[in-house]
Amino acid sequence: MTTTECDLVIVGAGPVGLATALFARSIGLEPVVVDARDELGPGVGSRALFVHRDSLMLLDAAAPGLGREIGEFGLVWERRRTLYSGHTVYDRPERHRNEHPRSYTCLRQADTERFLRTRYAAGGATVRWGTRVTAVEPRSRVATALEPTGSFVFSFLHPCFFGRRPVEDPVTGMWSRHVNGYLAHEQRNVQSFGGHTHYHRPLSWYATSLADHGLAITGLDEPRTLPSHNRPESEWSDYERWFATIPTMIAVACHRLPR
Repeated sequence: MTTTECDLVIVGAGPVGLATALFARSIGLEPVVVDARDELGPGVGSRALFVHRDSLMLLDAAAPGLGREIGEFGLVWERRRTLYSGHTVYDRPERHRNEHPRSYTCLRQADTERFLRTRYAAGGATVRWGTRVTAVEPRSRVATALEPTGSFVFSFLHPCFFGRRPVEDPVTGMWSRHVNGYLAHEQRNVQSFGGHTHYHRPLSWYATSLADHGLAITGLDEPRTLPSHNRPESEWSDYERWFATIPTMIAVACHRLPR
């Protein structure tokens, strides 16, 4: 049995795992990336097809020039259309400026992974293919692992609004999202991005779970859901203006509770 000492183990050599490894190395950590697949074996299919401007900027921060490489390799659309219940709610030609970072880029997940693997390997690191995680032994709780002034930050899909379809009032033309079943604990399959399992929990569940593990919420951020273009807000459609008032994600910052 071989034992390896490292700063961080990252499970999965997909876009998220490889990007995390690059960020870890950018702050001086030496991660080990493991993946159960053979290097040339089949993956889970293309899910990460659309890379937003903010993601390209973050990749540039982790590995200078990486966001530009991915952005210039991918494709952009000549026209934007949004349909709801068979009706067009947004339709306009897309204006692409010669800029970096791009508003977005579209490419196969296999191509995104290729760019990330190349940068990860440039520092002499490799992915441990064919390595399956069979067990995890917790050594400490998050609260005890934190420095006294350290923070634990994570984000998740906003439980108040995710999965709630937009509804247009036929009289006023106003858009809204109807919230129902909010307090129920649900597990459901979501077909977007290649299909995945989504776990719904109310916000009170997160707060209680964190407190049970010695953590107190000290910050919340509910960022606007911005359009995937750089046009000024005065040029947004009515639907884009409304959609920007609904947070898709919520970010939480926690600190250790006093002992």
